[in-house]
This record gives sequence, C-alpha cells and structure tokens, in this order.
Amino acid sequence: MIDWGESYTSRWRFVAVNVDTWADSRALPEVESAKITRTADGELLESGSVEITADNFEPGYYRLICTATDTRGNSERVDVATMLFGGASRTYNHGTSTLTVNGRSVLYPASVSLLLEGEYAPANADGARFVAEMLQGCIVAPISVEASFTLNANVVFPFGSSILDAAWMVLNAGGCIMQITGDGVVHIKHMPTESALDLNAANARLIVPGIKAAYDLADVPNQYIAVDEFKTAIATNDNPDSPVST
Repeated sequence: MIDWGESYTSRWRFVAVNVDTWADSRALPEVESAKITRTADGELLESGSVEITADNFEPGYYRLICTATDTRGNSERVDVATMLFGGASRTYNHGTSTLTVNGRSVLYPASVSLLLEGEYAPANADGARFVAEMLQGCIVAPISVEASFTLNANVVFPFGSSILDAAWMVLNAGGCIMQITGDGVVHIKHMPTESALDLNAANARLIVPGIKAAYDLADVPNQYIAVDEFKTAIATNDNPDSPVST
C-alpha cells in the first residue's frame, strides 16, 4: 500500500465503461487534464470534465483512473470518478486536436425522469430498498444498499418531482444518504457519525503539503515618530544585534 503522505508519481487513464458488466473497456487517448467537483449537499453529488487528445468522442460512461507509484516501487490503482460523459468541445493547436468532455453524475438520468402525479412511498416499506428500486428503473450504475429503515407514514411526492427528488425525500425521512464512489457505484447508507479524516498535525500535509514564507526586511521601519497635538515621541531601533536597526 502507498503512504499518500509521501512522494509518488501518477499515471492517468480515461477508459470507457461496459454498461453490462460495469467493468473497464477500451482506453481513450492521453489525458491532458481533469477536474472533478463533489458536494455533499447537491442532488447529483458530483460533476467533472476531462481533456483528452483525440479527434472524436463517443458519449457514454467513462472512468478516470489514477495509478500511483511511490519511491519504493509500490503501486496502487485509484478509481477517481465514473460519470456519464458527453458534450465535447474541441481545440485545434498546431495540428493537434484536444477535446474537453463534460461529465455528469451517474444519478443524472434519475434527475430527468419524472414521476406521475400521486405517486408515493408507502408506510411500512423499507425506505432504503424502495429508493434502490426506484433508481434501478432509470440508472445503469450499480446500487449498493447498506442501510435499512421503515417508513412510519406514506411519503407523497409533489407533482413534477423527479425520481431523484423522490429518492432524496425518502432518504431524508430515514436519516440516510447516497454516496458515489470512484467506480461509479451508488451507495445508500446511514448518515455517517464518524469523521472520514481528522485534520490533525499528522494529516495536515495531505491538505497543505508545504508552506511558503517570504523574508523581506526592506519595508521594516527602524524609527517611529508619534505626534499628539503638543507632544512628539520618537522610538529608534539602535540595537546592534537587530538586522533592521539604524
């Protein structure tokens, strides 16, 4: 295993996902850059974009993979994000075509699938399982149910609600959440009660790996004069051991 607090090199790959097996498929050309945004309080939870060197792009599900190797030769694969990618924009530069493709959460299809008027989650149903069954009808990503709770009353969905809106309503009623891991699996689980990372002295380097400091004495005064109506006071730094003395 890699110590992520130490130095390592990384190799990035952008691969198509087989929607039947949810496994890696063909790899795309070289990754130039990537941006992944995640939020805990948004319905879709994540979005992103990837820049690749290519002439064309076929929309679909793709996975961004990082293979890290530390100074001892240990390697570890990390699935960074799996999303529904499309909407490519192209840049030509010195005969090279670069595409920027935009990624949407694997939950996106559920956000545009609307429920019929009057649909509801029935009382006494397992809310987590009910949400999973709703989502399975419109998304292709695997769903892992890791929680269970019983609805005390019917949860009636307002007119115009999407399946994703309804899913969050039911989960909120049971104190549960959804999370998407880097492999694109949707996890339904209870709200965490323990921290995922403690920002103590040992872990601070994971967030801020270095500190910059500037040392410039050019603007440090060695004499200060204060005037108060009828009085004037002068303070002078004449300490021979001070680097800014007179």
